[in-house]
Amino acid sequence: MAGAEPFRFDVDGEVGALLLHGFSGSPFELRALAEILAARGVGSVAPLLRGHGTHPEDLLRCSYHDWLADAEMALEDVQRRYRVVFLVGLSMGGTLALLLAARHATDAPVGGVVPICAPIRLHDWRLGYIGFLKHVVRWRAWGAPDIKDVNAWDRIVGYRRFRTASIAQVIALVDVVREALPHVRQPALVVQARADHVVCPSNAEAILGKIGSRDKRLLWLENSYHVATVDHDAPLLNAAISEFIAARAVRATTLAESGGMEQAV
Repeated sequence: MAGAEPFRFDVDGEVGALLLHGFSGSPFELRALAEILAARGVGSVAPLLRGHGTHPEDLLRCSYHDWLADAEMALEDVQRRYRVVFLVGLSMGGTLALLLAARHATDAPVGGVVPICAPIRLHDWRLGYIGFLKHVVRWRAWGAPDIKDVNAWDRIVGYRRFRTASIAQVIALVDVVREALPHVRQPALVVQARADHVVCPSNAEAILGKIGSRDKRLLWLENSYHVATVDHDAPLLNAAISEFIAARAVRATTLAESGGMEQAV
């Protein structure tokens, strides 16, 4: 799909970011953030997760293990280039970012994590019957993008529908991540749109309560829906992430140089 390509912004500096897109989405969702980070001296890599950016049928050939492997490979790429790395993800990408943070909780190069509208529990009661529904309702359409700014609808790059069976892998992922949250030790900026129609906003408070980080805060977005990175609050969101990274990069760099294992502030 045109515009769904993975991208990278290389800068001369010690701080980089791994940017992870959401389920059925693409790296385009995070490009504006990457441009702002690059202008502030933070490099980034945004991979295209397997099964995305081609045809929705391709999601059926993937598991969450594939998405995690893609994210891990991209993280290694960023870590080769930068002394300190921050993990940022939208929606399912935020859920993956939390899992990476838990898996690398004692790695000095991981300086913090920013989940944006990330699910750790899916509240739609119909998902409990997914094994049956996937045979009855083969396709599920998103309908209009969950973006309050209607001018952004035509610019977003991602699938407008997906095979119902493919959601089972998202369910499996959130179940794993929910159990891993206490192992997240890095500084965390949890971001949530209050009017999110895809991920129940209570997920953000649950993440904040379950992660093991001592340095953690919750940022509510009041003028956006689910795809907040391209919505009305995008300037506020991008500025908050930039400031979060800048404020913690110095300490994270010091820890990396000293080989320190404790990330929480």
